[in-house]
Amino acid sequence: MRLDESARITAAVQALPTRQREVVVARYYLGMTESQTAQLLDIGIGSVKRHAHRALAALQRGIEVTS
Repeated sequence: MRLDESARITAAVQALPTRQREVVVARYYLGMTESQTAQLLDIGIGSVKRHAHRALAALQRGIEVTS
């Protein structure tokens, strides 16, 4: 991955709402399961799924616009 691409992804993740950012980091950077993420953040698995879905949609929109 190119440096500018990595920087854009990092900036997009940082721009997410706090809970979405926490879920993205736990699930995709730390490789935690939904259950582990839910336990870490003290939220339900359904909330993990919802935050992950919304975050990934926002990231996809943000990255498509800047590509």
